[in-house]
Amino acid sequence: MKIYSIEFFCKNVLSMDNIKSIDDIKIDKNYKHYSIPKKNGTRTISYLEKTESLYKIQNDITNKILFDEPIPICVKGFVKQESYRSYLLPHVGNNYFLRIDIKDFFGSTNREHVIKMLDSIVLISNKKEKEILISFLSDVLTLNDCLP
Repeated sequence: MKIYSIEFFCKNVLSMDNIKSIDDIKIDKNYKHYSIPKKNGTRTISYLEKTESLYKIQNDITNKILFDEPIPICVKGFVKQESYRSYLLPHVGNNYFLRIDIKDFFGSTNREHVIKMLDSIVLISNKKEKEILISFLSDVLTLNDCLP
């Protein structure tokens, strides 16, 4: 889904008909954290409880905007109905295949990457309004300037 105005975003993505300004939307970043052991130390996972308002906003953005964005067919990680098996099936019978994993994918996807992606989705002609919405969205989608 492409976004052509803040009003359209509030009404159709967030289902908030009564919002007059993006500033009226309260965002509490009440993330919880836990660590998991890795080969070379630990990895901290940040998550939101499903009851948090930010969880609902992120979920709406994912399901109503990002879900329809095309991704390369080779991408299998964190994609619904994909798995390591679905990655390997096209290569059955081949002698070689290449598997690439991006180290710390979420942590290495910073706010600037998110803003660049959002620039192709938010198509508001008014430059100031576009900047306001992209800033709001990048704030909602990141934690400490990267994907959580």
